[in-house]
Parts: sequence; C-alpha cells; structure tokens
Amino acid sequence: MPRFEDDEYADYGVRTKNRADGAAKTRRKARKPVKRGSVSEIVWDDRAAARPTSTTRFADPDMQRLFDRGYFDTLVGPLRGGKEAMVYVVKRGDLGLVAKLYTDRALRAFQNDAGYWAGYWVDDVRVAKAMRQGSRAGQRAKQGLWVFREYQTLWRLHEAGLPVPRPAVGPDVSDMGEAGSVVLMELVGDGDEPAPRLSDVRLLTDEARGAWEQAVAIYVRLAELGLAHGDLSTYNLLWHLGRVWLIDVPQAVEVAASPGGVALLRRDLESMATSFRRLGHVGDTAAVERRALAAAKAARGM
Repeated sequence: MPRFEDDEYADYGVRTKNRADGAAKTRRKARKPVKRGSVSEIVWDDRAAARPTSTTRFADPDMQRLFDRGYFDTLVGPLRGGKEAMVYVVKRGDLGLVAKLYTDRALRAFQNDAGYWAGYWVDDVRVAKAMRQGSRAGQRAKQGLWVFREYQTLWRLHEAGLPVPRPAVGPDVSDMGEAGSVVLMELVGDGDEPAPRLSDVRLLTDEARGAWEQAVAIYVRLAELGLAHGDLSTYNLLWHLGRVWLIDVPQAVEVAASPGGVALLRRDLESMATSFRRLGHVGDTAAVERRALAAAKAARGM
C-alpha cells in the first residue's frame, strides 16, 4: 500500500502544530490561488517590481527554486495547457526537459479525485483529517502529495523498464519535496521538439495496430506491478519514432489497496480501446482484460 511518512510532510509544505511556531499565523492569512498559464505569468516582470536577487528569473517560486538549484537553465516556451497543469519546455544545457506546473487545487477543474486517494495511506492523522475535510491545509497537502505521487510513480515505472519520461528530480524524497508544484522530467522527442500525443496523430493501419500492441503491453505491465493508470487513453500516450510512451501518472492506484481498483483497471482498457478506434484500430479487449486481471491478482499475492 502506498505510504507517506509523517516526518516527510514538512518537505511538501505541510506543517503540523508542533513543527513551527510561526506557521499558524502564516496559514491564517488568506492566499489568492495561483494559476500558471502563459510564460508572462511565471517569469519575473521588471515593470511590476525590482528583482529581489540578481539570479531571479521567475515569478513562480517553484520554477525559481528549480532554476536556482541547477535543474534547468533555459525556458524554451509553453507546450500545452490543460485542466490540471500548464506544461513548458525547458533545457539544461542541450538536454530537453518538460516542466509540468500544477495549478492550485482551488482552480483545478479535476477536483473530484476521491477514488484516486482510496487506499493511499497517510500516517499523520491530522493531515489525513484535513485532506478529508477539504480545509486549506488539506488542500495544500493534497497538492504536494499529488506532485509527489507523480514523481514516485514515474520513478517506479522507469526503474521497472516501462517507457515513461525519466524524472529529472529525485528519487530522494527531500529532492522531490523541493520541486513544489512542478514535475520536471525528460522531454520525449527530438531536441526541444516534443513528441505528439497519440490522439493527435494519423497512423497507417499497420502503425495503429503496432501502437495498440505496445499500449496493451504497457497496460498489462502496469497490472503486473499491481497498478491501474486511472486515466489511460491515447491522450496520455505519446508517439515517437514508432514507439508508445506513457505519461500523466499521478492518479495511478494500487489495484489491491483501492476499493475501486479493479473497476479502474477495466475502465482504463475500455477508454484506451475507445480512443484507439479513432485511430482506425479495433482491439480485442476480452483477452486483454483477462490477462490484466490475472496479472493484478498475481501481483496481490506477491
């Protein structure tokens, strides 16, 4: 079962009463939700105020922190925006990276995420209660943990050999905590030109069949690891040089730990098959479902 230990919460902006004398006063002050959108909203505007330091490049504190620590040195530009996050292309030297900036939960369209938290164990009972109640502290905890979950899952899948972008922060918990609301990862593509999503390409018949077979292999491998992606479709798969890559994994759940884990596993296959029909390929889902359920059951017994 996924766990997040009590002593690690401070790294994610979650403070309990005995951790900092001045934290309570800080929390009482209402904070305007932050929405990261265009480049102008995250870079420092010299017309609005003088730069606090000579190295200040970003108005967004999480991007500035990663910049200061050398995780990237150049902002190339925006890639895409969505209901959950804004994605930018950045570079460290010649290495292309992607910076995924999550919006504040108060502004996120995808807030009905209870099913993705079921079975996720939080040791600190006060933080867990705040998350259930939806208080400001609970919302901040969820925001930090959501980003942590994406890093955690990306590292797990990368180390298991699945085709996912390699995280550029971690795997140490303290390093991932410094990322704030930013998931920084390898750019899948050529140079600073990102690969397209499968939903955005047109494939020949043989290419579509091959892409389906690769997607099925990813889906079954997730089940072998005891996981359901939770939002699997061609919108969360990239296509690069004839290879399928999996992205957007923060909502992945442990099938055995989540009450709705098996339902999510089935839903993933259904949504993946539906989205592949738009590419002109109709896959045999019955046999695939049997393989995935058997794999998930075997993973539970490990």
